[in-house]
Amino acid sequence: MVETGLFGEGCPHALGLSAGPDRGGTGVAHAVAAGFAFIEAGTVTARPEPDHNPGAAFLAAQISNLDPHRRCVVGANFGSHFSTRPEGIATDWCDAFGILAPVAKFLTINLSAPYYACLLQAQNLSCVIDALGELARMRDRRGSIPLLVKLPFGRKLEGESVASLLPHLAFCGVNGVVVSSANDALADVVLHIRTARSVGGLPVVASGGVRTVTDLLERLAAGAERVQVYSVFAEGDQSAVDALLNRAKSLMPERDMQ
Repeated sequence: MVETGLFGEGCPHALGLSAGPDRGGTGVAHAVAAGFAFIEAGTVTARPEPDHNPGAAFLAAQISNLDPHRRCVVGANFGSHFSTRPEGIATDWCDAFGILAPVAKFLTINLSAPYYACLLQAQNLSCVIDALGELARMRDRRGSIPLLVKLPFGRKLEGESVASLLPHLAFCGVNGVVVSSANDALADVVLHIRTARSVGGLPVVASGGVRTVTDLLERLAAGAERVQVYSVFAEGDQSAVDALLNRAKSLMPERDMQ
């Protein structure tokens, strides 16, 4: 069964793997074999950053070496360099995009990591909005690859909430929001998902804190179109991964009928 939607054709169910410590993508083939519908590899930056990530070109090479007939949508997560000031992030993002877009099926901008917190402060939001617009224009010239933004919902950043960026995302050409809320209570996760959908008006990928089938179902019920896991896979909890994958696959007929 092939489903269309946020990631286009080839995404067979709702469960994917989020970006994490496998930043260079060397473990992507293993994750594809596990049965995930989509995989977000990274985070990388346009140029390698020693001790942090091997760079976008390295990740692009790993993705390009995957089986082209795989039933899994593989994308990439990227961010700006540690040393880049807010007014320079557009260059970093566009450089990474240019390297990754030819091989990735979707791209996610990382604004969730703690070291990107300054970009979500009120005085820097205009730089983020301008950078998103520039990146969207570059994307439109090269094709229609889905572009997502990962935001740290539930975390206040010097008095500013990430929700302040939401109304601008669709206008800037963003196609979806990754709601990162790993340590939040369920009621807060549900609120974050519904806020992202209602204020941003975009499809939502729920990321973080998903360990059980109940976690998966609760996020889908709250309005997430897709759900990401990481910890249970990284920890090698195969029984949990199998249970999640089996339930996600079983949901597809009823989700297609809605």
